[in-house]
Amino acid sequence: MVELIQQEINSHHRSYYIDEVNWPLMKAIGLWANRYPEPTKENTLHPNCHRLLDWRDEFLRHSTNPRLRKVVTDMVRIGIAKYSHSPPYRDTIDFFVECLYRDGWKRMLPSRQINYWNK
Repeated sequence: MVELIQQEINSHHRSYYIDEVNWPLMKAIGLWANRYPEPTKENTLHPNCHRLLDWRDEFLRHSTNPRLRKVVTDMVRIGIAKYSHSPPYRDTIDFFVECLYRDGWKRMLPSRQINYWNK
């Protein structure tokens, strides 16, 4: 299945995925994120929200891709909002983080340089 998806995305249909799938998704994420207040350490309570803000800021110091910077900022904004006010979302996010600790996370290409990244 993964090979099929990779073939399709890397084929002559690539522009379709960029224009008709990725761009509308990024726009929708931005519209949804703007419904929530901008999270700060002053207006959030949970220590994990503060960690997400720190990780977002660290990512922004390194990322040079404006579209990716925007969508990551929007997703963190949504994640913090959901984590802050919704116990089921908080428990679900905590579950997946616990799985990361328990099972580890394997980078597919650990030696590959990250695209659009400064040191």
